[in-house]
Amino acid sequence: MSAISEALEAKKKNENAAMKVGSVAMEALHDGIETLIVECMGDATEIAFHAHRKTVLGKDLLLAFRTRQKAITSATSANAKKK
Repeated sequence: MSAISEALEAKKKNENAAMKVGSVAMEALHDGIETLIVECMGDATEIAFHAHRKTVLGKDLLLAFRTRQKAITSATSANAKKK
């Protein structure tokens, strides 16, 4: 189980508990989320280009996020099966 999953489970058990996140962990989360958004914007741009458009629409972003989410989910489940 990952550290994030463990923290979320602990938070669920005690709703009143404050979550403390270190600056290094916060920076890592920020970098990860920023990378995800940049990659999804690139994917959405490719989707718009494939549709012969120059403008990225909301539906392009939704498709890019869904596609990336499926890829992440399948990779995570494949890693869990190896353990």
